[in-house]
Amino acid sequence: MVPYASAQNRCQEVLDPNSCTLNDCQKACYEKHTTQQPRGECIADANFKYSCICFFNC
Repeated sequence: MVPYASAQNRCQEVLDPNSCTLNDCQKACYEKHTTQQPRGECIADANFKYSCICFFNC
C-alpha cells in the first residue's frame, strides 16, 4: 500500500547566481514570495560556487 500525499507544485528562482549567505538568501526569498511558503537555500555547483536559490509554492 502506498501512502497518499498531497504535494504542492514547487517552483524555484535563482536570486543570486554568484554568492550566497544563508541568512540574506532566506530573507530575500521570504520578502519576494511571502505568501507562497518560500525557502531560500545556498546550493553549490560542481565547482563549489554557491548560489542563492528560492523555492516556493507555484
